Amino acid sequence: MVPDDMPPRLRSLVERALAAQAESPTPPLPDPEPAPGETREDWERRVARVRAQHDALALETAARYGFLGDRDDPVGSIGYVDIPVEGGTIAARVYRPIDPGDRPPAIVVLHGGGWWMGGGAQGYRLGDGTCRMLCHGLGAVVLNVDYRLAPEFRFPVQLHDARDVVAWLRRGAGPQVDPDRVAVAGTSSGGHLAAALTLLLKDEGEQQLAMQVLVAPAVDLAEDPAGLEDPQALRGIETLRRYYAGDAPNRAIPYLSPLRAPDLSGLPPAVVVTGDFDPLTAPALDYVERLREAGVRVDHVSAPVTHTIGAQEDWRAAEEQILAACRELL
Repeated sequence: MVPDDMPPRLRSLVERALAAQAESPTPPLPDPEPAPGETREDWERRVARVRAQHDALALETAARYGFLGDRDDPVGSIGYVDIPVEGGTIAARVYRPIDPGDRPPAIVVLHGGGWWMGGGAQGYRLGDGTCRMLCHGLGAVVLNVDYRLAPEFRFPVQLHDARDVVAWLRRGAGPQVDPDRVAVAGTSSGGHLAAALTLLLKDEGEQQLAMQVLVAPAVDLAEDPAGLEDPQALRGIETLRRYYAGDAPNRAIPYLSPLRAPDLSGLPPAVVVTGDFDPLTAPALDYVERLREAGVRVDHVSAPVTHTIGAQEDWRAAEEQILAACRELL
């Protein structure tokens, strides 16, 4: 159902997307674990095959309807690095500004995709505009991190990957940046990881990040989004949570549900971006309130968009607000 109060230009986009979905349904999500009698190798191949289909659909949707960061800002250079992490090595695409100065700030970008998609070459393409925007608009070195994906890798692997990237940057092993101005930015599941990362660094007694940018973040894995009643959508959300959290007996722990952390004091200033028609917005707004109550500065940017769809002029307005807030913090 399309809400009655949805603006006409957004309604038109959403109705087009719903019609396209009805005509060509999204491939079903693969099972969170191998089926009875299926080897892990066969299951991983099946996951990879369906993931590629979903990534291709995400690229098509982005091209058709636009998205946050759908822009082509100039940057100085783009390269790739391999980063050692606990249990392996991951890659990142690195954006350097045209005039980086002596020690520029750095932003670790954690992509969205329900913890299970949005990685690799397709993820770099999806995140290119956002990374360019942050690099050009803030004069920052930006790393689009290809963290390990669920369900092959589960919590806390992705969170530890993010932590290890920050540590790698700060010890000067990669691009030369200001270790005191390392920030994190994430969208949706990436926003979840970004929020959890700040809690992890606090608990481990590490230097806190300079800033956290949370775009449509998933901050509560313990409960279904309020107001979302579509059974198919709810089943899909539960599958994604199982991909990442597995059969964790308590999804209310802070690293899975940052909203439920007992103490949010000492976290870095935040820029939180929400959509007026996104089911993840209600818990995100609760998180904004709790951060503020804990003494954390929060700049809140809202836009008349869904979780993934919005009119270009509304995305552009939100982007300018995001950059303005980030410039004050970084």
